[in-house]
Amino acid sequence: MLNKLSSKLSGFTFFVGVVFTVLAALPAFAEVCLQKPFGVGVNPAGGFYVAEIAGKRISKFDSAGNFVGEIKNIEGYGPLQGPMDVDIAPSGNIYIADALGNSVLVLGPDEKLKLKLGTGKPTDQPGGFFEPHMVAADETRGLIYVADTRNYRVQIFDMAGKLLKYMGEKGPKKPKKPGT
Repeated sequence: MLNKLSSKLSGFTFFVGVVFTVLAALPAFAEVCLQKPFGVGVNPAGGFYVAEIAGKRISKFDSAGNFVGEIKNIEGYGPLQGPMDVDIAPSGNIYIADALGNSVLVLGPDEKLKLKLGTGKPTDQPGGFFEPHMVAADETRGLIYVADTRNYRVQIFDMAGKLLKYMGEKGPKKPKKPGT
């Protein structure tokens, strides 16, 4: 019994040592304080962006994990209020769910505002949001999906920002099974 425990502890110690060695090789992670990170998006070059709700920013990292910058203030929109999610399309467009700003933003690869969805104020009106937490872009089909969390729905927009459909409602109901 003691040998099994000793073997497991030895394996755990080895694992912890490997983790610390890997983290030490990525100094950017040790130098950057992330403030309540939620969403992560990967860009076409293999770098990644992290949405930080408390940091009110999108932190940018290269494919080696080095911190390379941030998105905090967007011309034509202003400062991010509390982004929860970020998605990067193959085109390089950046989709941001600014939950506390009650908006979804589309930035070009140059990080310039291309499109803003929502009014910036909490609303239950179709096309508006009350804390959108997740965004996913399907540029091949020309669709933007938004989880409009506090309105208990998902909204689907075209790439021009036109609301195409929304579904969901508050309640204990379970989704209906197909064919019933």
